[in-house]
Amino acid sequence: MSWSRWGSRPRPPRAGITNPSEGVWDNLRGNELANLCPDTIDDAHTATDTGPHRIATSYDLCFAFLDHTGLPLRPTLTQLPKDL
Repeated sequence: MSWSRWGSRPRPPRAGITNPSEGVWDNLRGNELANLCPDTIDDAHTATDTGPHRIATSYDLCFAFLDHTGLPLRPTLTQLPKDL
């Protein structure tokens, strides 16, 4: 797969500024996983399972993660292929 074909490049895994998934993990660490000391693995599973569901049901929160990256959601004219 050619990265230039899609107009993007691979990012380092911990590129918090341009990686919206880092915002998700930060949100989980600050809420469901903050001070978590589970007695069983099921307690840990429940905490890590409810966080993504909470985030996925919040339209504003999902777009806040994308907005924080500063990346455009729609391509600008300079990013469109020349053959269009």
